[in-house]
Amino acid sequence: MSLESRAVVDQARAMVMVLAPCSCEQAWGLLVDVSQHCNVKLRDVAEAWVATALSVISQPRKTSSAAKGRSYLNFSVDATSGGGLSGRTALP
Repeated sequence: MSLESRAVVDQARAMVMVLAPCSCEQAWGLLVDVSQHCNVKLRDVAEAWVATALSVISQPRKTSSAAKGRSYLNFSVDATSGGGLSGRTALP
């Protein structure tokens, strides 16, 4: 794995760890699982994760009365199943 690929994979792993929250090993397992199940290179999965997260962060959030108190990201990690990630993403 080249240094550039390693950097984006580490960045994606850190993002998973913050959003889930989970351990480094569980975040790695999630990225590997997605890569294998989708038959996509790990580097490409990581790049897509980072690009998507950055685009969501950079968009101004519209706050309506219906959206107040609403969780925009809701993830959980099931440590008993090898660190699989489950959850939903609600975007404005």
